[in-house]
Amino acid sequence: MASSQVFPPGERTPLTPIQIRLAKARQLSAGLDFRPCTGAFNVTAIPPTTAEAPMDVYYLSPQVKTGEYPFGGHFRVTLARDGRVLASRKFSNACLNMPAPPTSAFLGISHILDPIPTEIHVFNALAARKPVLVITGERTWKVDGRSITLLEPRK
Repeated sequence: MASSQVFPPGERTPLTPIQIRLAKARQLSAGLDFRPCTGAFNVTAIPPTTAEAPMDVYYLSPQVKTGEYPFGGHFRVTLARDGRVLASRKFSNACLNMPAPPTSAFLGISHILDPIPTEIHVFNALAARKPVLVITGERTWKVDGRSITLLEPRK
């Protein structure tokens, strides 16, 4: 919801400590050496569970073309209460914008950075409204946005 109301200094509602952390999250982690694969990052800060808990900030390459989903160029940063970077990670080694053919029942991708699918695979399954088959080494997983299922190997 948007409002055109402008609050003069001294009459603004103060932010809560967690709201202040969320607002600073982008600024605190923006100096990291991340590059999006498409357009400017969509940045999402996940509210911490408590005022002192670490907070995750996601840098997501945006979808810029209908029916094409970026599987590369996504990152996560975990920030301490004081703004220090506790951890950061990339979710892929390269850019990959995957078109979803309208006749395909699923999208398929190999993933070598983790032994199991990640939250990015769930995100893309939800965005594409199609399951994503993720191959991690010798295993194949079905990610449908509601669950992650290990598929039985072929006999």
